[in-house]
Amino acid sequence: RREVVCGESMVRLNTTENEYMKDMVDEAGPSSSITTLDFACGEISDAQLIFLSDHLSFSFRDFRSLKTLVLNNNELTAASMEALAHCISKIPSIDSLDLAENQIGMEGATKLSKMIRGDIRLLDLSRNNICDEGAVEILFHLNKKAASALWKARATNPVSIGLSENSLSHLCIPALSRYVDNCSRLTQLDLSRNPLGMGVREFSPRLGQWGQHGHPGLRDLCFAHVRMSAGETDMLAAAIGTLPRLRNLDLYGCYVGDQGGTDLAPAIAASTSLRCLDMGNNLMLEEGAGLMVDALHVNRSMHSFNLWGNRGGPKLGPRLVEALMHNDSVTDLDVGANGVERADEEMVRMLVLKNRRVVAHRMAARVRPAGEEEEEEDAADPGEAGAFGA
Repeated sequence: RREVVCGESMVRLNTTENEYMKDMVDEAGPSSSITTLDFACGEISDAQLIFLSDHLSFSFRDFRSLKTLVLNNNELTAASMEALAHCISKIPSIDSLDLAENQIGMEGATKLSKMIRGDIRLLDLSRNNICDEGAVEILFHLNKKAASALWKARATNPVSIGLSENSLSHLCIPALSRYVDNCSRLTQLDLSRNPLGMGVREFSPRLGQWGQHGHPGLRDLCFAHVRMSAGETDMLAAAIGTLPRLRNLDLYGCYVGDQGGTDLAPAIAASTSLRCLDMGNNLMLEEGAGLMVDALHVNRSMHSFNLWGNRGGPKLGPRLVEALMHNDSVTDLDVGANGVERADEEMVRMLVLKNRRVVAHRMAARVRPAGEEEEEEDAADPGEAGAFGA
């Protein structure tokens, strides 16, 4: 067994049932092949996590197989974070920690931060209300380890950081920028649903410098539901141009408006790496949405494009049809709730289905030379789902 999934079986465990947890860990511990312990959605309390952490520290301290600990969507607070931090310090093989959708708060983040190692591969603290103070503590210790020559030599894995919906403002951006400067392995960053304010304006130039100084590894960037002004989208567009491996960009619900679409369209057109772009619900009118569509004339890398819920109007339809006549890479397109005429919708649907057949044929015909390293890229799904969302 390489994975132990224990979420639903741990619902509403009481104190006497801690023996069940102990027996389960005892059974898993002697197996050196266990890589993941998944306690997601188990309604685990602080008392249970303290018990579990102590027993994990004892059972797995001599084994190097355990890599991932999943504790998302439970009932954890700051009270159990010290025990969890101690557990992680005793099991040096753990490099992925998912604590999303708990309530550890600023105090819990501070307790946890002191035990975070420099070889961390995934840290997801989304929806924990850690606020700026907690984020700064986490980022300070991450940066301290990332800047260490010892950890730089040991850490080779790509890094994913999730800080979504934590009430973060521009005050945490300096700490985030310092971490970005020192961590060339950062590939995924989620800052969605935070009231960053002027934070996007401050962070975008640092992203641009990061890409120019030999750290081009960022592949997934999520700013969904982070409101942006025209000046911020202009700076973000400049940063996108310096990230040659950026594959997924999520700007859903950022309310960028027509000016934002105008700012971002040239960067999208010029990108040769972007696979998925979400520009849904951004208050773009005919001009902004039209320029985003026109980018498809040039862009040949994008597979998935979401423009749902903007206000492109009936004139957007013909521009979509014309763009797709020149583009055979887009296989997932959502322009619903834009006021596009039904005839244009049907034509777009047919063109998207044609693209799916082309991409499926291209993938089937692809033959890799023996020994060639496979490029990590998202393949378009040639499924038969409709081209438009609900």
